[in-house]
Amino acid sequence: MPTLERLSARDQEWKRRLGMPHSTWWRLVSTDADRFGWLVISGEEVIGYVDAEREAGTVSVAMAVFKPWRGRGHSRTIIELVAAKEPVRSARALVATVEPDNRASHAVARAAGFTEDGHDEDGLVVYRMHLRCGDT
Repeated sequence: MPTLERLSARDQEWKRRLGMPHSTWWRLVSTDADRFGWLVISGEEVIGYVDAEREAGTVSVAMAVFKPWRGRGHSRTIIELVAAKEPVRSARALVATVEPDNRASHAVARAAGFTEDGHDEDGLVVYRMHLRCGDT
């Protein structure tokens, strides 16, 4: 399996969105009880990643799909799979933020059942999906 560094070299947008060195991200999701990360694999190919953080009954999720794999329905499938996994399924809400000019991600969020819920302090559009009330 290729390393995270080699994977991200293919897609600089992935590196920018993650916002930290990949080794730091992997260490964080491997050791923090409230942080979760998954590499998304189709066949034998890594096609993206998911980063989730649990806080006060809510799970914030960020994800990216590599450019060659976009437009094939992977994002919506990934959201559905993540929403069914712990710790997400026991949360009250799933929250995602989208850059204002990212029309494709806005469409994915709405199609997956998120509703727009204002903007965060960085000007990103906040989307929220209410889930079954959990114990988180």
